[in-house]
Amino acid sequence: MKAVALLSECPQCGEERLQHGHDPDELVRALLTGDAIEAYCMACNGRWEMSTAERADVARELNQ
Repeated sequence: MKAVALLSECPQCGEERLQHGHDPDELVRALLTGDAIEAYCMACNGRWEMSTAERADVARELNQ
């Protein structure tokens, strides 16, 4: 499976940012174990953990 691109809202500027290059196997592992899925905003140079709702979106995306 190839890398997955996801959207996550930056808590600093409030804009949705595209998150590139996530490995599907690592995402599944993070979802199953409750590990953080990190996101990044180039405009703010900020990092954050994806929200529960965004994690649910990731799970739906991976099941397609």
